[in-house]
Amino acid sequence: APSRTRALPPSGGGGRTFDYDAYGNAISFDASAALTSLLYSGEEFNVNTGFSYLRARYYDPRNGRFTRMDPWAGSAASPLTLHKYGYVHGNPILGVDPTGLFFTYVTQLTTHSIQSLMRNRNVIAAAKAFDTSQNLADAVKVIGQVVSGSRPDLMLLAGLLASVLPFGSLLEKGAIAGRKLVGASDHLTDALKGFQRAGGAVTDKAVELVGQLGAISVARKLGFEAVEDFPTRYRGFDGLFKQGDTFIIVEAKGGAGTLGSTSFGGQLSQAWIIENIDRLRSRGFGDWALRLDEARKAGKINALLVTTPVNRVAQTVGDPSFVLKTWDEISENVF
Repeated sequence: APSRTRALPPSGGGGRTFDYDAYGNAISFDASAALTSLLYSGEEFNVNTGFSYLRARYYDPRNGRFTRMDPWAGSAASPLTLHKYGYVHGNPILGVDPTGLFFTYVTQLTTHSIQSLMRNRNVIAAAKAFDTSQNLADAVKVIGQVVSGSRPDLMLLAGLLASVLPFGSLLEKGAIAGRKLVGASDHLTDALKGFQRAGGAVTDKAVELVGQLGAISVARKLGFEAVEDFPTRYRGFDGLFKQGDTFIIVEAKGGAGTLGSTSFGGQLSQAWIIENIDRLRSRGFGDWALRLDEARKAGKINALLVTTPVNRVAQTVGDPSFVLKTWDEISENVF
């Protein structure tokens, strides 16, 4: 079945319509010659590549696929979500994907769908519902409501902050001074309030989430880039970032959290990192185990510990502090 987009001039009168097949291929008109770049589904069309810009990823209507992998690992309970490049679960008649990150039905782009996404704890999807919001507190509150029932994923949050507005503004707050991110406390306090019910006590989950946000903010301010294709369902490292050819393993602590101890060494120690690289291999991520093991042998793995203080009584957050060490500076059993 064909679809149709109507383009109107600023005055609201006149305009013209553009017809497409279900996946967005132009019917009876030259998309590259159109007087507007807002074409299939009202999204921006790149005449040079033939791709539609869906914010987090580009979409190629010629093969009905995205040009980059989905950063979300997917859910075994919903097999269609496991496809890393598929567009709207193969259902472009009823489905849309305005951010390149989630599928929803056209008829469900309402407050009801937002609430449904929140109940299903889909971070990216619910965030999309607020991606045009100018109220950071509201946006952060949605994230808190969505993930409040599951362990937060630092890499997922990092990708979200980098690709969906207005969350990117979190990354612009504060400045590195010594071993602190100075000037970040206000927006992190807003986040803490958004992660809990009004008037309620600060939960462990809220503290953990604020710790994640603090770590992401520090990592980005230090110039590190989140490794988008690192397996988000792997639970060994809180996060993996990169600077040039060096990997940075990130451990985030909220409140008074400290590094834990294990039978094979303390968190972020050399022994702990090596053990977690081996676990990647045993859990089916052999390619990543090989990449990180080669980086380790070359001394190109650093470790970043970020601690974000939280005052549970006053319900405020302090500026995050951090310790960054090279591989040679990390001891065998203790960070």
